[in-house]
Parts: sequence; structure tokens; C-alpha cells
Amino acid sequence: MRMKIFVGGMNCFHCVECVSEVLKNIGAKDVKVSFVKSAATINIASSITDKLIKSTIEGAGYEVLAIEKN
Repeated sequence: MRMKIFVGGMNCFHCVECVSEVLKNIGAKDVKVSFVKSAATINIASSITDKLIKSTIEGAGYEVLAIEKN
């Protein structure tokens, strides 16, 4: 499943690396993160819940503003 996650609190390339890494750790593929757009796009199994994605990103110190499924 393709998703776009809007992430608050990213302001540098270190933030991009951090968010990318935590998303990959829960099984996300084709991870693209942009602090300029405050967003991440991923492909992830439909069995991975929005709640897990949100708690993973927030656990890394960022805020999930919205999740869009394509």
C-alpha cells in the first residue's frame, strides 16, 4: 500500500535520516522523506496499522500531522 505521511518537526537532513530509518525498521519500502515538504512517502504492507506508523514516528520525536493512503 502506498502512503503519504505528513510529518511535523523535521528541519534538516538528520531528521530525514531518522524518520527514514524508523519507517524502514517497521517494514516500509521505497521510503522517500523530505523535510522541505514535511512529508514521507512509503510502500508498506496493509497489515501495518496507521497507529503503529504514528507511534513509531512520534517515538522518534516527530509529529504525525496526517496520513493519506493512495
